[in-house]
Amino acid sequence: MDLKERVVEIKGKIYRQMLDRGRLNIRLNTRAYIWGLKVFKYLPGYRAHGELLEAFYIPMRYIDDLVDGDHDREIPVECRPDYVAGRILFVRDLRNPSDEADYLMMHCFEQAHLAGEDLREEVLDILGSLHFDAKRVGSRNIFTEAELQNYFYMLDIRGTVRAALKVFRELPEKSPTLESLAVASRIYYNLRDFDEDLRVGYVNISAEDCERYGIGASDLSRCHHNHAGVRQWFKDQAERGLELLAKHEAAQSSAGFRLVTRLALPLIYVRLAKKFFERVLREGNGDLQLSSR
Repeated sequence: MDLKERVVEIKGKIYRQMLDRGRLNIRLNTRAYIWGLKVFKYLPGYRAHGELLEAFYIPMRYIDDLVDGDHDREIPVECRPDYVAGRILFVRDLRNPSDEADYLMMHCFEQAHLAGEDLREEVLDILGSLHFDAKRVGSRNIFTEAELQNYFYMLDIRGTVRAALKVFRELPEKSPTLESLAVASRIYYNLRDFDEDLRVGYVNISAEDCERYGIGASDLSRCHHNHAGVRQWFKDQAERGLELLAKHEAAQSSAGFRLVTRLALPLIYVRLAKKFFERVLREGNGDLQLSSR
């Protein structure tokens, strides 16, 4: 089986796993997201970059699922940091692929070359953040605000945002323009996946916020929905998320993005996050078990 055939096979498996998760509304949103990944390549002037979008997304999704234990290929928890470290070493020298993820990343970098882009630094940033996750799986360790923000900045801004700008044929130097959106999206993921993250062992509430809201380690080892501090944290985070989205939307008229980028950002990032934040403020977090991992 050649590289292209192997990538098609793995891609189909990942999409099937994504579509099997979560409630009906989550599966419908996932289906729409996958459809968007596939049709982007048919936009005028975006053929090579559209191929790159899928080629970039698939290995990152594949490794993320392995780290979280959401893949049908099971890696023992204690081996996951070494697994991600191995993928980082591979990206640094791009020799001797030994894993499906290595072949997926080889395909990604080939597509990037065809599109005239280089995503190695962005991939290394995202893998660095996944390595952080791999080391804390199952631990429920609580980190400081500075530690979490360093992790989120590496993942959401240096990694994902800069890569997305390249895929959308924008200058990566525009990433500060999207910082408010990136932070709002991170808040959305943290709230949406809160229960599932706790099950896996991730705590995305900082030590400072745990102290501020009276949340103890024991409160994070059981169902959180009746804890007043966690409920208030949810609401305050949702309010901050809406403020950041409003700041992002106000700044877009002067950002100088291409039409495709201006249309894609609200559809992919703003719409779902805004609806979720509004629902948290309207209903609280007691019935928001919406994780799509």
